[in-house]
Amino acid sequence: MYIVEVSMCTLTVKVEQKLVGGTRRELVPRNAQFKPPSDTDLVYLRQSPNFCEPDRRTGSRGTHGRLCNRASSGIDGCELMCCGRGYNVRRRRVVERCNCKFHWCCYVKCQRCRRIVEEYVCR
Repeated sequence: MYIVEVSMCTLTVKVEQKLVGGTRRELVPRNAQFKPPSDTDLVYLRQSPNFCEPDRRTGSRGTHGRLCNRASSGIDGCELMCCGRGYNVRRRRVVERCNCKFHWCCYVKCQRCRRIVEEYVCR
């Protein structure tokens, strides 16, 4: 078996050389709970820089203080974006247009509503 470390976002895979059917190679996740990358996935062959922390050399500002989506398991989700550091919840009051009505012809009249929104910010 031939193994090479390959990094794909947060998924680490290895390259295995299959003995069955010749010298075919395929990417296999190190953690079996993840599915292998598809033919359309972008796979990096070199370790990417750590974008979690600020780095002047790469121009990365890190993810401290960035807004994240608590409900998402994707790259905008707090778990991935905050790099496992967790997040703070902040509440703020916003004023926005609401109950808008279109009047013939041709304008829209809205009320101004206040509400409190929760934002999730990476530590």
